[in-house]
Amino acid sequence: MTTETLHELLSFYESELYRRFRITPCKYSLSKLEQASWRCSEARQYLQEENMELAWREIGFIQCILWCGEIYTEQELREHLKLDEVYSNGR
Repeated sequence: MTTETLHELLSFYESELYRRFRITPCKYSLSKLEQASWRCSEARQYLQEENMELAWREIGFIQCILWCGEIYTEQELREHLKLDEVYSNGR
């Protein structure tokens, strides 16, 4: 995945968390979904710093929260990571 596609993925997660649950980022929240939203901004910062290892670590953590919270299935999360393939195939 490109950096641009990862930004799009993070935007998707942020917008879905807000649209579906009215979740906004909160670093020190006990809410896992608010924590996931905050971690989207953290992952963006790592992408800007070109620290792909930490960006991917945050994305993995975000996806774990979304899976454990039964927001998305494992298959749906796998599909999210294939966005780059979908765009490159012209869909």
